Amino acid sequence: CNDSLTINDNVRLVAMGNLRADKAKQKRDQLAEVHGEKVAVDDANVFGGLDAYEAVIDHPDVDCVLLTTSPGFRPWHIERAVKAGKHVFAEKPVCLDAEGWHACQRAHDLAVKNGTAIVTGTQYRRQSNYVEAIEKINAGIIGEPMSATARYCSTGIWYREREPG
Repeated sequence: CNDSLTINDNVRLVAMGNLRADKAKQKRDQLAEVHGEKVAVDDANVFGGLDAYEAVIDHPDVDCVLLTTSPGFRPWHIERAVKAGKHVFAEKPVCLDAEGWHACQRAHDLAVKNGTAIVTGTQYRRQSNYVEAIEKINAGIIGEPMSATARYCSTGIWYREREPG
């Protein structure tokens, strides 16, 4: 969301949803500190609960939905957004299993018919050292790859301590 608000002057954030509305309000306030009037989300347009995504998708001022939800729910959120005629940016992974893949495929087929876009976040796709390595492989500079191993090292997946109550 921060990136979308940063790179385009024509983007406004008008609705937010989270399992917990208080967490969405907290994030809204953080974004507003950085992006000012581009964050146009009043309390009535911050939604909480398991159905918060539906309220965001159904909001009349929403043209594009940014899905940064847990990946287990994402395929059905994508499908719901496309059915509502919304463009979708979905973080990766978009699905975790065959059932989710089929939901994403249905959403894709519908998006093609109704002219909406589904875009997935990519990581390092345009990073110069990755691009250069692929160019060298394709040019045959290192010969024909026989096998490859990949590792991704990060600070780890987020974790939140259980809160009282």
